Amino acid sequence: MSYDEYREMSSLELENFNLKDFEQKEKNRFAILRINLQRIKRLEKQYQPGNEIKDAVEKITHRQFWLLITESWCGDSAQSVPIINKIAGLNTNIELRLILRDAHKEISDKYYEPGQPRSIPLLIVYDEENHELFRWGARPKYATELVKKLKNDGLSKDEYNKELHLWYGKNKGKDIENEIAELINQSNNN
Repeated sequence: MSYDEYREMSSLELENFNLKDFEQKEKNRFAILRINLQRIKRLEKQYQPGNEIKDAVEKITHRQFWLLITESWCGDSAQSVPIINKIAGLNTNIELRLILRDAHKEISDKYYEPGQPRSIPLLIVYDEENHELFRWGARPKYATELVKKLKNDGLSKDEYNKELHLWYGKNKGKDIENEIAELINQSNNN
């Protein structure tokens, strides 16, 4: 699906949620969906690609297909998908398509090693001849190390997620764009 279709699906999922018919687990899912949609809307309004990513994307002269594996309930996806969408939108040679990991396991499972975490978001970039150029995900390197440290410090999932999303808010997508710019530049040099 396109990014716009993904956004519409996420909005409809939230609108059609009937809280009184659900157990606590589903009510928690509603809260997650609501906050993720708020994160997405904030990033759509506030995120502006920097010069480094603009320069890297501008150098893409041949068609590329960007496949983004995601889910609406994923906090890392809410922080990354709008940024990746804006980056892809900088060059008409890039076609971005999103796929829901759990609804399309027959496709998404091809991108994960057996026994390894099926972390999302996962961006896989192909050239026009369907050769894989690079992968990025599921979160920026610093964020991965931050979560690892916070877990080692004994923080609960709720506690470390709070710290993680505070970091995302302060970082404003810069680590995501810098890492993707580096991968684009590496693939252009090969």
